[in-house]
This record gives sequence, C-alpha cells and structure tokens, in this order.
Amino acid sequence: MVNYGELADRAQALQQQAEIPSAAENIKKPESDAQLFFERVKQHIVEEMSKANAELAKRRVEGIERVFSPGFHGKLCLTFGSSLFCSVDLQTLGEGGRITAIINGPPNGYEISRKEFLFRCAPQENSAPFDLSAREAAGATPDGIAIEIVSGLIQGRFN
Repeated sequence: MVNYGELADRAQALQQQAEIPSAAENIKKPESDAQLFFERVKQHIVEEMSKANAELAKRRVEGIERVFSPGFHGKLCLTFGSSLFCSVDLQTLGEGGRITAIINGPPNGYEISRKEFLFRCAPQENSAPFDLSAREAAGATPDGIAIEIVSGLIQGRFN
C-alpha cells in the first residue's frame, strides 16, 4: 500500500528546493510579458469557445473542446468535432512574440491552414513600464487573436 502522506512530504520538499522566481523578478523579463500576453489570449479563447459552443449546440453540431497537454507552457490545443485539431503556440521574440495557430484535419491529418500573430511587449512612450494594455496597440490584441482562432477553427481555415 502507498503512503500518500510520505509522498506528499517528499513532493513538498522538492518544491521548496526548486528555485521559483518571485513575481517581481518575472515582471522584469520580456518572456514573462509574452507569457502573460499568451495567458490573456488563452483566457479569451476559452470565453469565445463558450460563446461558439452555445451556438453550435443550438444547431446540434459538435463543439470545440480543449485538449490538455500538461508540461507545455506556451501551447494550447483545441479540437472541433472529431476531425479538426488546432495547436496554438507561443514563441518569445526579443521584446514581443509570435503566436502561431495551425489547423490540421481531414483527409490525412496534415496542416490545412496556419496563421501567425505578432505582438510587442516593449513599453510605449508615455506609458507605465509594465502596462500591457498600452502595449497591445503595437500588435494583435488577445481578444482579436482569440476571435480569429475560434472562428478559423469552426470554418476549418484561417482567412
């Protein structure tokens, strides 16, 4: 029989040994801004999925579901029905990043469509140093990216 209390103590010790940077240290890194931006995109995608799934359910069409892939930061996977798969990846680039959405589907599961969204996280003049809302104007916005990804997945291709 497994002693989960002992395993929990070991896990706690491992977590305490790991150097976890504080939030203040993360804010200073450009990749943390890109990751924060990507987290906002993911949040908007979930909101758009719920809106789309409500309409799809009214028409008795299979909905969009999220496929959880643990251990992958900067990645989101979605399916539409049993035939379309969309992977959304974050790539940090200097003072910003690139979010790439790829739709794979029938007849052979190969790539059908791809779209890239560029964004900058560099501070604009006359803005607070870490005010993401001011910086989103320099490229794509999280809600705009989410709308394009969800609508593109339903259409089976990006415009």
